[in-house]
Amino acid sequence: MEWFEVSRDDCPVPGWMRRAARDSNGTIYLPPPVAGVSEMEMLLCAGYDGVSAILDGEHAYYPADWIARVFPVAEPTVSRVKERLNETSSKG
Repeated sequence: MEWFEVSRDDCPVPGWMRRAARDSNGTIYLPPPVAGVSEMEMLLCAGYDGVSAILDGEHAYYPADWIARVFPVAEPTVSRVKERLNETSSKG
């Protein structure tokens, strides 16, 4: 699992909300605030859909493609994150 964090001094949100993970299959995982929902709401939706999450400390992260499909408002953010992580991969 590879972790990424947007680090901005002017960003008032906690670090866990600015994190993303990518597994060995290339699946990207994001936190619930990306979709503008609570952790509980996303947990319930993921459970209903049978979607697994990854845990880091006290927070869960969910597959970005699933988030974009279930919470369309998150699609632009998911696309930007995926694009940035792909850029990061191609530089390495």
